[in-house]
Amino acid sequence: MANWLAVGFAVAAIAAGVPAFAQKIPVSAQARQGAEVLREIDDPANGGRWLLERDEEHPGGPGLLVLVEQGGPTRTAIRRKAAEAVPVIRAGDRVLVEAHTAVMDAELEGVATMPAAVGSEFAVRLKMGGRVLHALAVGPGRARWLESGAVE
Repeated sequence: MANWLAVGFAVAAIAAGVPAFAQKIPVSAQARQGAEVLREIDDPANGGRWLLERDEEHPGGPGLLVLVEQGGPTRTAIRRKAAEAVPVIRAGDRVLVEAHTAVMDAELEGVATMPAAVGSEFAVRLKMGGRVLHALAVGPGRARWLESGAVE
């Protein structure tokens, strides 16, 4: 019963043109002349900045989203790039190297000889035989063998 009561109050507030979350926000961006800005939104998908304005022609309906600033690199892309630069494999870490060729599919255990970030090339010394291979870091403790051959 309490949930329906809360929904009823929210619907009544929206119908009256006063959303429960509406707050006047000081806007640094240029809004349309005389428009009431309810919220600034940074779009993580394309990096743009939007203003949610009250629609005076339809006060009970949804507001208007106005694109104010075209995006550059998104926050998500910046975070992803920073995460890729951080080493996920350190020298001395145990690493499983996946080897997929036309002849074999195998997982080889080895030890990293140098640090590596996701997508970077590094050397792995295999536990069986001690041979050093080139590998591509896939994630923490995981790598993919590069068929370009062995270092030693």
